[in-house]
Amino acid sequence: TQVFNLDISYNLKIIIISSSLVVLISYLDDSIKIGILPRLISQVFASLIIIGFNISISYIGSYPIIGEIYLSNFSFLFTLFCILLVTNAYNFIDGIDGLTSTQFLISLLIILFYIYFENPENLKSIDIKFVYILIFLSIMFLLFNLGLIPSKKIFLGDNGSNLLGFILGWIIIYFALKDYISSTLCIWVV
Repeated sequence: TQVFNLDISYNLKIIIISSSLVVLISYLDDSIKIGILPRLISQVFASLIIIGFNISISYIGSYPIIGEIYLSNFSFLFTLFCILLVTNAYNFIDGIDGLTSTQFLISLLIILFYIYFENPENLKSIDIKFVYILIFLSIMFLLFNLGLIPSKKIFLGDNGSNLLGFILGWIIIYFALKDYISSTLCIWVV
């Protein structure tokens, strides 16, 4: 129950709790090969829970020729599409030791980089503590995964790679909603 006592926002706790469904179904797929359909259903269901708490992409940004783009009625579908895309992209690139977790670590560092240039004071926010924790855990995982610490190797599997993609997608959306990063830069994080 320590996860629930983290000093982070309620919305990040919702993202963490919802991601447990993705991990559970992906773990079953790693264990008994249940197939892609149950994994997709779990990703959709977990995403719907988060969207139900008003965390979604509603504004894509302002562009010189087009102007500002608001999604209004398409917000729900676009958010779901983006999350499924990032989650499964991370699962697909998981084939070489350290590739997925290194990409995840780079994305987290890019988020911090963007936040620093948007408003350095936001780096002290309670939500950013979660990013610091993820960076530390990613580095620790990489040390074991790449064999830099002499012991048994640790692998992500479907549950780990799906979790990284799912969490990253939602962190990007949430931070764009909080104006920590510009919505026009979100795609560059991935």
